Amino acid sequence: MLTVEEKQRFEDEGLVVPDYRLPDDLLDELRDLTDRTIAETPHIPPDFLFSPHLPWMGQKDTSLSDGFMSICHRPEILDAVESIIGPDIIMWASRTFCKPARTGLEIPWHQDRTSGWLMRPLASVAVWIVVDDSTPENGCMRYIPGSHKLGELSFEFSPRTDLAVNVEVDEADFDVATARDNVLQSGQFSIHHSYLVHSSQPNLSGKRRAGFAMRVMPATSHYDRANAVESPSNQYDFDLANAPLFLLRGGDKCGKNDIVTGPVPPLALKRAG
Repeated sequence: MLTVEEKQRFEDEGLVVPDYRLPDDLLDELRDLTDRTIAETPHIPPDFLFSPHLPWMGQKDTSLSDGFMSICHRPEILDAVESIIGPDIIMWASRTFCKPARTGLEIPWHQDRTSGWLMRPLASVAVWIVVDDSTPENGCMRYIPGSHKLGELSFEFSPRTDLAVNVEVDEADFDVATARDNVLQSGQFSIHHSYLVHSSQPNLSGKRRAGFAMRVMPATSHYDRANAVESPSNQYDFDLANAPLFLLRGGDKCGKNDIVTGPVPPLALKRAG
């Protein structure tokens, strides 16, 4: 569980780095899963690897998706999440963020919430697990401490094709001068609020920057698929309306969420790419 000081840091700044690092064997497993995912999807740029916890790549077995789901069920990670959103935890999305050396794309200032999330009430956090050391040189995450308290900011869908995220907020709405780098060593993870304003620079270094992000919500919220709307997106994006829900801990306290209990529904595997 997070300490009192760590929980207060999340409340104040919208981001916390728990005092924990994945053991070497588990980190090696996550690195292998990441490398294999990239190798088995040459038709998708590494910057756009959505939902690796799903068996969407058509591999002969489910070892990749099973491996990522095993990471998602790690009690050390869920303990930290529970300290923030409570004991009933649903994962509704994930993403492998990989910025290849020298070609990794920029991520503009944005809030995760602006991508059209469906849960009501809104309550979701992102768990960012670092595979490679994440530094300013290779395009680590930058964030505006306390910006989650601003609520949902106005945003636009960017027409640029050189971005790994195509949603951006206006810099006039926050103080860029207060930005901090979320520098992490491989095996560490951070948790951030869905309203936190964050970004990252392109990777111009000779070192890759890769990690795995879990999107989790409390099971007291309803993932209401009726809220789904059409929105501009890159061709590799995933389908929010059909995202399968996995109960990682506790029970569905909302009572309305269609939790996956067997094979992943075919619609959830549909991808625009």
